[in-house]
Amino acid sequence: MAALLLPGCKPEERIGMLAETRLQRENRQRERMLAALAERDKNNRTLFSYILPYAAVSAFEAQSKQVWNTQKSKMAIMPKEPRPNGLVAYFNDGAPLTQPDALLLHAALMAKAQGKMFNFFVNGQKPSIAWVRLGTKGDGRATEALLIDPDPVIAELGQVIPSPDALAQRAKAGAAAK
Repeated sequence: MAALLLPGCKPEERIGMLAETRLQRENRQRERMLAALAERDKNNRTLFSYILPYAAVSAFEAQSKQVWNTQKSKMAIMPKEPRPNGLVAYFNDGAPLTQPDALLLHAALMAKAQGKMFNFFVNGQKPSIAWVRLGTKGDGRATEALLIDPDPVIAELGQVIPSPDALAQRAKAGAAAK
């Protein structure tokens, strides 16, 4: 609500939530959180434990078969009756740091297979779950402002989670090089 009110606000009206921008509020909250973490860690014993590790390449590659399977998706949880809003839940049980990428790539592949674009909503608290809505501009089903073209997603994330065929070719090339 503040984002809607802030642009038309006079300086003397900027009080409470309107006193600062969203970015300023987020930075202030982040600074408080970091200060609290530093305060608890007097001897730097746990200082670096708050940095998330990178996901291993093998964890992304392990997702390949499940993500690229658009014929019999085990990630899309299809309801018996279509929901009025067109949303379909997607679930991924891979390594936690790979889940959002796996869900997004799978949604893009499903949309491409049907010749559509898609909306993608990931659960911030539980990144193993996402809601996806397939649609096209003007169909009234998808939120047009949030429509995602599947081709750039597939091009980018296809490098991170290669297709099973690409993995087989890579393994074959690696074996031939030995």
